[in-house]
Amino acid sequence: MSTTSRTGSASAPAANCRSSSEALRRPAMAMELLPDLVRLGGAVILAAAVLQAAALVAAGWRRTVAEDRRRHFALELLRQRVAQATARTAAEARRIESQWQGYRKFRVERRVAEVDDVASLYLVPNDGGPVASYMPGQYLTLQLRMPDQPRPIIRCYSLSERPNGADYRITVKRIVPREGGKPGLVSGFLYDHTAEGDIIDVKAPAGRFYLDPDDNRPVVLVGGGIGITPLIAMLNAIVAADDGREVWLFYGVRNSAGHVMREHLREVVARHPNIRQRIAYSDPTPDCRQGVDYDLKGHVTIDLLRQELPSNNFAFYVCGPSEMMRSLPAGLRRWGVPTTDIHFEAFGPASVKAASGAAETGDQPGVHHAVTFARAGTTVDWTPAVPTLLDLAERNDIAIESGCRAGHCGTCATVLKDGDIEYLDEPAALAETGSCLVCVAVPRSDVVLDA
Repeated sequence: MSTTSRTGSASAPAANCRSSSEALRRPAMAMELLPDLVRLGGAVILAAAVLQAAALVAAGWRRTVAEDRRRHFALELLRQRVAQATARTAAEARRIESQWQGYRKFRVERRVAEVDDVASLYLVPNDGGPVASYMPGQYLTLQLRMPDQPRPIIRCYSLSERPNGADYRITVKRIVPREGGKPGLVSGFLYDHTAEGDIIDVKAPAGRFYLDPDDNRPVVLVGGGIGITPLIAMLNAIVAADDGREVWLFYGVRNSAGHVMREHLREVVARHPNIRQRIAYSDPTPDCRQGVDYDLKGHVTIDLLRQELPSNNFAFYVCGPSEMMRSLPAGLRRWGVPTTDIHFEAFGPASVKAASGAAETGDQPGVHHAVTFARAGTTVDWTPAVPTLLDLAERNDIAIESGCRAGHCGTCATVLKDGDIEYLDEPAALAETGSCLVCVAVPRSDVVLDA
């Protein structure tokens, strides 16, 4: 017992000595490890700095690459625009160079029946020369020598096909009188008596109602009856350009018997998902199939456009009968469509006045102007009840040669000897200085005409 007690008492001081020795060695070991720790910390800091620098370099490189790409894209876009502008200028120069002055003889190369009372005539130069280019939507001025007419009759017809360098196509509707109306003099003659091989005098294409195929803005084409013809030319030009622009076609017609180029339009829409059409029949027959031949019963109205279109951010092209021209352009303006985005082709001065939104002078009571026809020696009063100076002349048996009655052909140009006139809409034809186109003109003061 005593031996064991002595042994335990002797080992305790030894253990204490070892603990003290280890305690002394730990700081020494820490001091020995300190340089390694310092070096490791420095390496970590250096690595972090290197990584940060690399990140900054990479970010700078990415910015440089992005800037280079942006500059390259901007330069490429500029090159494309310059190339497009150059090509457009060259095409316009070729178009102007290929045109001709006065009338040129064209031969009816082909005649195609479209629907009831509608036929297309394909015209080629009788001299075998080139066909002048034109803008889709423009028209031809025709001079026709007809039996029982003392002088040639002049009319304008829209081109119904896009430019192709080979021929011109016009699509003519025979005007059948309804409810005591008059048949169309020239349209009836062209439809009933014009055959393949006949010769027609034609002026070069003209007109301010056209689509620029190089402008890929979304468009809405609105046609009524035979007014669809210039819009078909525009649509075909858009298809040929294949630029994917959004297109809506609204077409109003009585029924399938007058549905011009129905299969062609259906095929275009089926092949091009960017093109949509809405067909309205005002008087469908039992044979007309809703959902197949047409979409809705009624007319093409501003309410229909607002219901179908996603917005009013389109360029609108409208061509149709007088009722359509009275309502649609005005409705588009009320909807907030800028006047510069509303393009229209009207038939006759009443439609021109309605479509253009010209001020109604007739709303001013007591307005009248004296109009003197100098060669006839006649002075009569004009009031807003008379549509134009041409109408005033005809009502007083004063002969003034005319053609389109819409400011297109320039046939009615008459010297204005005194006074001021205004146009219901800016005419497409140009009158010489000192002359006016009386088919779309009204007086603003007392006037004297050389007629």
